[in-house]
Amino acid sequence: MSNIEIAVLATLDSKSDEAHFIADALNRRGASPWVMDLSLKPHDKDWGAVRGEALAREAGKSWQEVGAYSRAD
Repeated sequence: MSNIEIAVLATLDSKSDEAHFIADALNRRGASPWVMDLSLKPHDKDWGAVRGEALAREAGKSWQEVGAYSRAD
């Protein structure tokens, strides 16, 4: 693999370790992981290329507002 970018979609609030594992494995194989955080709840793991906070903002909401939704919502 060379110059291949692969999206890693993860909820970093609960699956940060797993996302790191996948991103590291992709790096070792020569790919560039692009991590998108799909977390609904605010957290302090800010290493994703796209953060959950930014996704909420794009939807016209704050992360706190989105975090108050149930999974069904």
